[in-house]
Amino acid sequence: MRNLILGGLLALGLLLPARRPARAEVRTTTVRPGEDCAAIVRRVYGTTPGAMARFHSANPQLGGLPHVLRPGEVVNIPVLHRQAPRQPAWALPRGEPLRLGHVGPGVRTQGMGEGWTEALPDQVLPRGTRIQVPADTGAEIKLTEQMRVQLLGGTTLVVAALPHGERPALLELIEGTLLASVPRGATLLVHTPGGAIRLHGDARIEALGTEARLSVYQRSAHAGAAKVVVPAGFGVLVRRGERPQLVPLPAAPTWTEGGAQLVLSRASLDAPVGPARILLPFATVAGISRYRAELALDHRFNHRRAVAEGAPPLFVSLAPGSYHARISAIEAGFIGPPSHPRQVEVLALRTDAEPVPSANAPQGPAEWKLVRTGSTTIIVPASGRPVRAALGDTAPRDCAAGCTFHLGPGTYRLTLQLSGAKAVVEVEVKPAETPQPAVEPPEMSVPLWTPGFPLRALHPRTRVWALFSLGASRPGQHLDVYRLDLGGEIAWAGRRFSVDMALPVIYQDAGSSRGLAVGDLGVGLRAVALRTWSGHLALGPLLRLQVPTGTFERETPGSRPVVLDPALAGTAWVGPLGLLLTQGPTAVVNLPTAQLRWSMSYAAEVRWGRVSMGAAVDAAIGILAGSSSGASLGGGARVRLWRLRLIGFARGGLGEGGERLFGRYLVGLGAEWVR
Repeated sequence: MRNLILGGLLALGLLLPARRPARAEVRTTTVRPGEDCAAIVRRVYGTTPGAMARFHSANPQLGGLPHVLRPGEVVNIPVLHRQAPRQPAWALPRGEPLRLGHVGPGVRTQGMGEGWTEALPDQVLPRGTRIQVPADTGAEIKLTEQMRVQLLGGTTLVVAALPHGERPALLELIEGTLLASVPRGATLLVHTPGGAIRLHGDARIEALGTEARLSVYQRSAHAGAAKVVVPAGFGVLVRRGERPQLVPLPAAPTWTEGGAQLVLSRASLDAPVGPARILLPFATVAGISRYRAELALDHRFNHRRAVAEGAPPLFVSLAPGSYHARISAIEAGFIGPPSHPRQVEVLALRTDAEPVPSANAPQGPAEWKLVRTGSTTIIVPASGRPVRAALGDTAPRDCAAGCTFHLGPGTYRLTLQLSGAKAVVEVEVKPAETPQPAVEPPEMSVPLWTPGFPLRALHPRTRVWALFSLGASRPGQHLDVYRLDLGGEIAWAGRRFSVDMALPVIYQDAGSSRGLAVGDLGVGLRAVALRTWSGHLALGPLLRLQVPTGTFERETPGSRPVVLDPALAGTAWVGPLGLLLTQGPTAVVNLPTAQLRWSMSYAAEVRWGRVSMGAAVDAAIGILAGSSSGASLGGGARVRLWRLRLIGFARGGLGEGGERLFGRYLVGLGAEWVR
């Protein structure tokens, strides 16, 4: 009987629920150096409400406040059965409002029942706020640090609902385009003209009238009333009342060159630096013909500076600076995922050298060739960026504060480095073309009674001159004439043509001819028709006209001679020796008997630095009856002082015929200023 009672009690005990003594579940932790109660609670419980009170209740051995804890001391950590619910990935911290991040120029916001105002960075966005983004700018909404929504130009959006608890934020896209970055485990709702879209990853949404275009780049999305799952790499057109059909997106293009890209922009030494036209080097996607390039100042692509869309190659124009670039393929209106961002550095160079035609082309690989004659200057302006430049095999220089290179004749290789990218500039400085010295023997004044211009010079110059001379005009005379010849010459077309004019002022003292008078005006033309052998040989025509403007008494009373003196001149220069040869007829008319001669000049000049010495033989052979013949010999020296030249000369007729035709002798000094 006793055993039966005990068995029944045991069975009853098994049927009734066991009751354990009520006690708090307690764990322990060791106090770390520098910790107090608050630090331990933060380490163990985070921001869980009520944790500090439970900690103090579980550790009565600590005594009254304030507690003094020692490193290594063991304290109780009660288990909190009622933990605060885990905060969703898309939820903002408690009390933290929704805000704007990047704000481009012209972006406006409108609160419920309020007017439009200018948007500001970090501006709070209450529920119902409308955001309007004009063209060519952008804005960004910060949902959390990991979840952001970019609004492109021409977009209008409404913050329909704020994230709360397990409920995600709701945005209403009225028009335009948004790019959403949604982290794993988060959700973003977007109402579009075509229907609702629930995003669980990165995507692009474009509002197109009564429909929307959705492109999913990472993870997935649910689109339309049917909540069709759109995986990454697909897009759909969302239309009300229709089930979205999945469309494969084109793959992301790849860059054909790794690393950053360095592009050079050229400007002259004193002109403002303009933008560089840049070629973006990327590999095309099979079967895709259209692409979109975006360049921005930041890696999030908020501060966009250039957008290009179309068939490759794609070009953009950018001022000097640092940029981020990415490329997307486009198919059937859907923009595929972008390539990984690439750094693009645009660096300005100032130089007086000229780029060869290939360097004027849009820049992909930054390889230039510059050419210049004589010398060149290349300036890397100060930009504050870590630019390094190396000339040839020399050690690189830090050019963040600017660098200047002065280069003489030769071939150089200038290497520029910035952000891991490299650009090479080949510079060719050609030797300056040594101005081929014109064979210019001292031009000695022509006596008034000489028909023609006995000494000629071929090479045109721009100059003015004054020559004072004295001499004997006839055989048997000693000193009967004093002259001051004034003249000038103007050259043009690269010193290939010139016109000159000379007018003498004379004083005669011979027999009844005595006194001051004006001489005959002479006008000349010169032209260089042929240059060869690097300019050492030249050939060209000359023409001189002498008109009777003189007021002096002439040898033949009543005669007013007009002299026409055409000629062909040739020059040669060998080392320091120059030679001049002229040949041509000289006609004298408006006399009782016209005269015609064949006039010749043979001149040589030797130069030593700034000093040159020359000699000349002039000869004239009469062709018509009554036209006398004769020859003269002359010489002189010229000293060049920058643009000023000092001249001394002498000439005398040879024999009676030469003295009668050219005068007995003439000596003089003068100066000329040559431009």
